[in-house]
Amino acid sequence: MNLKKLSIEYDRLYGEADKLFKKHNPCQFKGNKCVYKGAPRTNGCCGSCRHLTPKGCSVKCLGCKTFFCEGNYCKVSNGFLNRLHDLREEASQISTVMLGCYQSKKEFLLYYSLSILF
Repeated sequence: MNLKKLSIEYDRLYGEADKLFKKHNPCQFKGNKCVYKGAPRTNGCCGSCRHLTPKGCSVKCLGCKTFFCEGNYCKVSNGFLNRLHDLREEASQISTVMLGCYQSKKEFLLYYSLSILF
C-alpha cells in the first residue's frame, strides 16, 4: 500500500470514528467535562495532550479517536461498542501503528507504518 492509499484509508477510518462518537456521545461531554465513573474530568482523556487547543484536537490521531475508557462501557449500546471494535480491527489489519501511538500526528503514523510495511 502506498502513502496516498494509506492516507485515504486513515482519513476514512478517522471520519467514521468521529461520526460514531458524535452520534453516541459515549463520554457524555457537558461543559467541556466528561463523566468518568461519575466524576467529571476536564477535557476527558485529552486534558494533558500537547495537541489539545481551545478548539479541540489539532491533529488527526486514529488511536486517540478510537480510544474509549473503561469508565463508561456500561453506559453505551452494544452497537456502539461493536462498531468501535470493527473500526479498530480494520485499522489494525492495515497497520498496527495506526492505533498504537496516542497523541501522534497522522503524518508520523503514516510514514512509520510505511517503514514497517516495506
